[in-house]
Amino acid sequence: MIPFGEWLPDQADLAPGNGDFTIETFLYARSFDNYPVIWDTRTASNDTTGFFFGLDSTGKIYLFDNSGTRIEYNSLSLKRWHHVALVRKSNVFKMYVDGYQRGTTYTRNHDFTNRVERIGDTTNSESQTWEFDGFFSNYRFTKGQALYDGNFSVPISALIIFTKSFSAPLK
Repeated sequence: MIPFGEWLPDQADLAPGNGDFTIETFLYARSFDNYPVIWDTRTASNDTTGFFFGLDSTGKIYLFDNSGTRIEYNSLSLKRWHHVALVRKSNVFKMYVDGYQRGTTYTRNHDFTNRVERIGDTTNSESQTWEFDGFFSNYRFTKGQALYDGNFSVPISALIIFTKSFSAPLK
């Protein structure tokens, strides 16, 4: 178990790379202040070797990559559990909220070499606090597999760990 906001092990497998992947979690936000992070591998806003998956101050969930918002959905509710997933399959990104694809798709053929270092927080040097105020459950990063390719039934039991998965039961 990794405590919330703590540093993750220094493993190259925690970098999404250039293939398929899935990032998913159940989240419960107590506040949307300070642009809460779900996943951020950037070191600065213009860092192209990483990307941001998180929320803005209104509860909009979005993917920020290559200096721009690429997928967005208005909006999540405070103090309610949501299942969220970001999937890349064949260089096409899709975002899912509570089992439904939300927002547009985004295509980018890129090798994301930065690894995630913290869950619910970031090492990004911008001025926001970024810290997620709430809870994650069944946080999973699966490298090499796009687990969802269309709307799906939200899992109702603990997420399965695959060979190339990293999972952290948090807070």
